[in-house]
Amino acid sequence: MLESEKDPDALIVMSIRGRSGVGCWVMGSVTDKVLHAVKTPLIIIRTEDNDAVLDGAMGHIIVPLDGSPLAEKILPHAVALAKAMEAKLRLVRVTSDENVDAYERHAMERLAERIRGQGVYSVEGVVLHGDPATAIVDLTHEYPDALVAMTTHGRSAMSRWLMGSVADRVVRHAAGPVMVLRG
Repeated sequence: MLESEKDPDALIVMSIRGRSGVGCWVMGSVTDKVLHAVKTPLIIIRTEDNDAVLDGAMGHIIVPLDGSPLAEKILPHAVALAKAMEAKLRLVRVTSDENVDAYERHAMERLAERIRGQGVYSVEGVVLHGDPATAIVDLTHEYPDALVAMTTHGRSAMSRWLMGSVADRVVRHAAGPVMVLRG
């Protein structure tokens, strides 16, 4: 049994060197292997990011959501961190459709209200347009004190390379740390 499975509140923090491309997938990555082995959240910090340090000054937690139950599995962890660190929670939905209907905006506001009821003092729902990974990464540059908290399907490295992965791209390009939970 992995040590992290003994404690349901465990949180693993690891760093990566920021390698990308075929070299990372061919050689493998310890962080990638850990992500696929555990069912607890993993905070990933790129080592070339001198400012990406969890020093208690985290002011925002960005939570990308796509409307799926898988994406929402990160919410209890993001809520717990937001409460503990008194951080602002930004729920983000990225869509390629410029004409987001009122239902989707209303659903984001209902979710934000539910989270406020759990004791998070500041929750905002935001709908962005464009490529999900690009929009999320761009948002991290607007909030340099942010942690991104998201789920991933947990695909193999080769599958991510062939099909792409929003979580993988966010981890490699976000301005700060990313908390990932394998769904």
